[in-house]
Amino acid sequence: MITGKASGPGKAERFDYYRAFGQQATYAHELACNLRSAIAAGELGSKELMSALHTVENDADQVNHEIHEHLMADFTTPLERDGMGQLAHVLDDVCDSLEDAAVRAYCFHCTQLYDGGEAMLRLLTECTAELVGAVELLGGRGNWRDGGVHACLLKVQELESCCDEVFVNSLHDLYGNTALDPEQRRIAHAMLESLECAMDQAESAAECIHALMANNL
Repeated sequence: MITGKASGPGKAERFDYYRAFGQQATYAHELACNLRSAIAAGELGSKELMSALHTVENDADQVNHEIHEHLMADFTTPLERDGMGQLAHVLDDVCDSLEDAAVRAYCFHCTQLYDGGEAMLRLLTECTAELVGAVELLGGRGNWRDGGVHACLLKVQELESCCDEVFVNSLHDLYGNTALDPEQRRIAHAMLESLECAMDQAESAAECIHALMANNL
């Protein structure tokens, strides 16, 4: 269980929501980095990669469950309750989507991404790093007004826009590539789509952070 410091002698320790969100974002970044490293090492599509990412995603799930358990039980929360629950949910979705890429690669015997896929994954790695930074700053209200959190959130939006462009261009090339048979095209599309989904969820997480700040000023 992730907890903060005890509030006093004999008092129960309070759950540290900010630290828990930080762990979720860090797991998402770890998944993106592991997936990218596996591709560089020629391990995409392996059962070992799928199992390794599943372990990280399972750890992320546990943190998500802890957050929601405490949100239901705690009398007071540091920020608006529903918004915190939504942030936990969306951060977990980022992890799910990244694991899904490894699962699809294994199921489809896919050993490499179609053109543009590695660029999308690089952008995802950068994006999840920005989410880690944003969540780390979220716990200090002073960071809300000095622009630190907003800088991270704006960067996420920029990276998501770049990823959208890469995704659209990749699909355009994919469906114009007459050398591919329909099955190869379907698999390539599914892999690109899983990365696009992860990036969309990362942008949603940034939007949740922004909404939390707006609703708790």
